[in-house]
Amino acid sequence: MRSNSVLQLLGERPGIDQAAAWRDAVAPFWDFAIRKEDLAAFQGQSQVRHLGTAILCRASASGLRFEREPALVARMGVDHILAHVRLTGRSRIAIGGRERDCAPGDICLLDLSRPLSAESTDYQAVTVVLPRALFGAHQAALDGLHGSVIRGRPRSAGWSTTICAP
Repeated sequence: MRSNSVLQLLGERPGIDQAAAWRDAVAPFWDFAIRKEDLAAFQGQSQVRHLGTAILCRASASGLRFEREPALVARMGVDHILAHVRLTGRSRIAIGGRERDCAPGDICLLDLSRPLSAESTDYQAVTVVLPRALFGAHQAALDGLHGSVIRGRPRSAGWSTTICAP
């Protein structure tokens, strides 16, 4: 399968222009905020590949806050499941009054048809976005996974995982 880049945000100078480019790039999925005192040094890079029905993204950014408020969810009409693998940095995801931490090696599962917010330190991550319809008869099982974190703990013999349900 041939992949096509749908977004490549690289090599920009840190600061307000890069923050504006980042805002435009993530607008279909997120509203985000950067602390005013961090704006001049903001850095964000993203490489997105469209793989037919899936989207694969490798991104890094300075610390920020992401939001999917109910109005954005309704306006965008995106009905996809997102698996976010943290390579570096930490985030705290808030969904319906509950919070989960996502650390390096963790996989955060998010339903983009539902509201959420997340606050992140500087980070690097790989994200896969899949349409809900791909899960066929198993779509209902996805409802309980929104906000789940699959813990990845490096060990000398490999990886172990623990699922923290919402």
